[in-house]
Amino acid sequence: MSDIKIPKEKTAIVLIEPQHDFLSEGGTMYAHIKEQLAERHVIANL
Repeated sequence: MSDIKIPKEKTAIVLIEPQHDFLSEGGTMYAHIKEQLAERHVIANL
């Protein structure tokens, strides 16, 4: 194991909802990744 210590004051939990944020045309990140989604056939492979 590593001896890396991460202070809890500098730690966050990030929760996302991939169907809406990343995979839907109106999602906040969709415009940024739509080409990669198409190239990799992500939607079809879900």
